[in-house]
Amino acid sequence: MAGSRDPAKNVLCGVMSLNPFQSVPNISTSSAVDELLHDVVSRINKLVKSVSPTDLPIAPDLQQALNHHLASGGQYIRARLALQAALALGLSREDAVTLATSVELVHNASLIHDDLQDRDRLRRNQSSVWVVFGDNVAICAGDLILSMAYRALIEFGKSHLVPHLMDVMHAKIAQAISGQCADLQTRQHPINSLEIYEKVVLAKSGALLSLPIELALIAAEKNHAIALANKAVHFLALGYQIIDDLDDIQNDAVKNGMPASLNICLVLQAAGYAGDCYAAARDICSQHLARVEALARQLPRGVGDCILDLKQRLAERI
Repeated sequence: MAGSRDPAKNVLCGVMSLNPFQSVPNISTSSAVDELLHDVVSRINKLVKSVSPTDLPIAPDLQQALNHHLASGGQYIRARLALQAALALGLSREDAVTLATSVELVHNASLIHDDLQDRDRLRRNQSSVWVVFGDNVAICAGDLILSMAYRALIEFGKSHLVPHLMDVMHAKIAQAISGQCADLQTRQHPINSLEIYEKVVLAKSGALLSLPIELALIAAEKNHAIALANKAVHFLALGYQIIDDLDDIQNDAVKNGMPASLNICLVLQAAGYAGDCYAAARDICSQHLARVEALARQLPRGVGDCILDLKQRLAERI
């Protein structure tokens, strides 16, 4: 159980052992990012500890539920994107950590709720929050982490930019929620269009993948580059999701006893594609990642690099 572990130690182990960029050469900020990830974890744990224990006799221990989820570690991809982009754009280390903490909290809130709605029993080889603590506590825990994300963001040094940062974070969260609702509807109304599949993916997954880059650009007052960055991440998110789909095709074909259609191979089959759907999906993924390459190289130095780093890691998986 999470209560018998040191959550900070477990999370830090997850950061160091699952570093998705560890084999990518020529990342000038990699050592600084690794160092600052420890600060991100510390800040998250501090926010968790700040949750006031209730004196209600039957109230659940939300801290225990949060610790259980966070102790499973993770790849911290979004936090890394925020840190690398922020440092490349000349933001202070403190502000870089603030942005990374906020986006990582948003992501983790979505994971808790996603596991509950999909009835996924495992998260990072550990029982999901809803399995251990029940559905109601999982809902409350996810809501609380989402609230923490906004609390973390008010620490940003340039106070005049905080309203803009919060507004963008809200817009991306709203987009991700819309995508999640559409994803859930595919259980009753399977998708048979690649165009609709891509729209759902971009809302559900693309929004939170682009959030760290957009926040860093706003924080550095480089708003002119946001549209191009979002376009690059648009194709990155599609490639990211397709690779996950290819890894999960057997699980997605029948998920918890019900057909799940938000998998590109299943969508191609439903659309009547007569060829090898797996090979076709790989080709589509490669095309998306090639578009990422062309767009990212037009971005300010460092911002494009962090997108290219993740693109390279994804390309290796196909």
